[in-house]
Amino acid sequence: MKRLLAGLIVLLVLLTGFGIAAHVLIDRSALRNDVVAAVKRQTGRDLALGRFSVQVLPWPSVSAGNVVLSDLPGSARGPMLKAREVRASIALTPLLWREIRLENVTVLGADVSLLRDADGRANWEFTPPKTLENDHSSSRPRVQARWKLAIGSASLTQANLSWRDELRSWRGHVVIDRAELDGLHSPSPYIDFHGHHDQTPFTLTGHIGPLSLLRGENPPWALSLGATLGTNETHQDWLNFDGQLMDPQHLRGLAGNLRGEIAHLSDLHGIFPHARLPEINDLGGELGLFDAETKTDTQGWKAFASHLGVNHVHLHAASLPSWHDIHAQAVHVDGETLSSALAVDADLASASHVWHAQGQFGTLSQALRSWQDRLNTPLPVSVTVQEPGKSGLEATDQRDRNDGATFNVIGHIGAKESQLALSGQAQSLAIRNSALHEAKFGLTIEAKGWRWFHLKDSKFSSQEAEWVSDLIFDDRERRKLSGSVHVSRLDLDALQGIWRRVTPPVKPQIAPSVPAAPGVAGIAQKSAPAANEAKTPIAPSTQTPPLSLVQRLRQQDADLTFEGDNVRFNQRDYHALKTHVSLQAGHLTLDPISGQGPDGPLAGRFDYHAENDDPEMAAQFSPLLLPASWAQQQAGLPLLLRGPLEVVGEVHARGQQPNEWRHTMSGHLGLSMVGGTIDSHLLGQFVGQDVQSVLGHGDIGLRCLGIHANIADNRAVVDSLGLEAGALMASGHGDFNLTTHEMTLHLTPRVGIAGAGASTPVLVTGTIEAPHVQQEAGQDGRFEVTIGGAAEDVCGHALSAAREGLAGQAPPAPKKRSRAAELLHDLGIFH
Repeated sequence: MKRLLAGLIVLLVLLTGFGIAAHVLIDRSALRNDVVAAVKRQTGRDLALGRFSVQVLPWPSVSAGNVVLSDLPGSARGPMLKAREVRASIALTPLLWREIRLENVTVLGADVSLLRDADGRANWEFTPPKTLENDHSSSRPRVQARWKLAIGSASLTQANLSWRDELRSWRGHVVIDRAELDGLHSPSPYIDFHGHHDQTPFTLTGHIGPLSLLRGENPPWALSLGATLGTNETHQDWLNFDGQLMDPQHLRGLAGNLRGEIAHLSDLHGIFPHARLPEINDLGGELGLFDAETKTDTQGWKAFASHLGVNHVHLHAASLPSWHDIHAQAVHVDGETLSSALAVDADLASASHVWHAQGQFGTLSQALRSWQDRLNTPLPVSVTVQEPGKSGLEATDQRDRNDGATFNVIGHIGAKESQLALSGQAQSLAIRNSALHEAKFGLTIEAKGWRWFHLKDSKFSSQEAEWVSDLIFDDRERRKLSGSVHVSRLDLDALQGIWRRVTPPVKPQIAPSVPAAPGVAGIAQKSAPAANEAKTPIAPSTQTPPLSLVQRLRQQDADLTFEGDNVRFNQRDYHALKTHVSLQAGHLTLDPISGQGPDGPLAGRFDYHAENDDPEMAAQFSPLLLPASWAQQQAGLPLLLRGPLEVVGEVHARGQQPNEWRHTMSGHLGLSMVGGTIDSHLLGQFVGQDVQSVLGHGDIGLRCLGIHANIADNRAVVDSLGLEAGALMASGHGDFNLTTHEMTLHLTPRVGIAGAGASTPVLVTGTIEAPHVQQEAGQDGRFEVTIGGAAEDVCGHALSAAREGLAGQAPPAPKKRSRAAELLHDLGIFH
């Protein structure tokens, strides 16, 4: 009986529904007007339908072509929705309470534009009009009855979806290949999107909250969503979120868990091309998210991220972007609860070494609070960086010169005030091409904001060096560096791999040889400048040009004192070295420059008035010691000499850059070296390539070098030049262009072999990079060749002239060998 009664009720409902459907659907124009009126009444938008058709059998359905839904009322923008065709079935039962519920709505070829203006008005929020005029679209009385319009399920095919949120500065565009939406009238609609942006496919599947949000309501949303990016053929990134959103209209009140694995974070640029995401590889793990209810003045993704809190975190990444050529690998970030420590673990890799870093950055709650208020709340920091343990072949690797290195950082950092204590030690620590042994250091950094730093109690010690320093960097009003550095001992010979830079030798440019007289002159004539060659024009750079020296000096001040108790250089000790650096409003001085060398005092002064429109430079050396390789690099010269270069004299110049000083330089200068080395290949170019068979290869010992010149009008007039290196002695004079490096040198080289020797005057022209050597005739037009005879020691006169009469290191006495040993030495076989 109950079954019969239920069957009769169902039959009655169906018959009633079919009756009403037939009554409604018979008049297609009326139905069309009812749908348009319902949309207007419920959303406040205008719906335009092109072709419109109705089908009763086998099931009531409608279809429409060229469907257009308008944007916000009063908006001058285009429509929110345009569709080539829309098809739908009509549910029968809802017709009983005057609701037109469309099921299986199929939308083909749609263009959807989601927009929110700067005032926060969004076109996806539908607001019914406050007043509604009577609908006079039909004279039939029944159309005045108000019908509701609802959608139960829908699908989209080949739809273009674009969005622009001017309030949060978000925008984007994707193509929806297909989408299924079900249960749209329920509290938990189901969505299944498959789309792509450019060549990047993606999916989004799961349950969202009620769509009454579109009618201006703001119900809480329960969310369970999964997304993928990419294809299975390559790799497929995935993200899952389970939680809730209490205020979906404003994207606030988020709480839930986010899990996922992303092979390359930059893959998301395929969907969000303007996100500017960093290069993070193999990122994955889990985040517990909640709304932290913070205030921010930022917009876009930064504003959204600033509202998010994290109550637990477990993340890993294979690699992070490099910082100063240091790469972070195998990174793990963990925090179990808000009260747990935020722990970070990573390997730090440079070009030659790998370090292991472990750190704690307060608790997760402290880190979250510091993140939200931009470090106005100080964050505790504790980091240890150490060399990982070695075993097997790794422990015997001679290329790895780091041993037992450990560095520690502890303290706190904040936007207003920071303090960090740094310490470290290593049995052996590699730096460039040198190593520090039994190294220890300690340092305290105090900061006020990000523009004032005090590096105090700085101490360093190793077998090679020991110093203490105290420095303050102040960039609050005008950039200034002040403080002192006191070096107790420094072995520059042991650390020459740090400061001694190796540059490739200059390749000589060969020209046809110049005829010369027979005899030893044939060893001195084969190199000459090459003919002019066509040069490929270089496109102008679009980068901002670097600041000039004057601009840099005018932008900062300095007050620094440097002291060195004991400095070892080129196997000689120097004591009581001191200089004071003062930079004030563009006026730079190094005064005094003083010290005690093995053979007497060192003194000098440097003064540069960069505050003037026409800057002036003045330098005094009486004498001063410089590394020869550094001096040649600063002068733009080939790396010919290595060792301590003694400078005596006084020069003046004008200009805003060091290369401009050469044009205006005047004064007198003496350069001398005792000991050190000279490049035999470059030296041979000044006296003839054939001499290299006697000089040998590579760097050879330099017994002495002395050059004295008077400088004026962009030229250095060399009045005295003498050197002795290996089997070669040379003396002479000439002049040198400071800008073009063109020269005219009159030299008399002497090559000694087995106690005998040969010499002939030569003329060296061309440039210092490409010298041209030929035998020089005397005043009578004849070529002179001298064979045999005692060799005059050129060192005494050359050094005395270069030092301008000041005392200095005497050259070593010539080594006395047997005639056979001397022959082997002069041929470069025996040293």
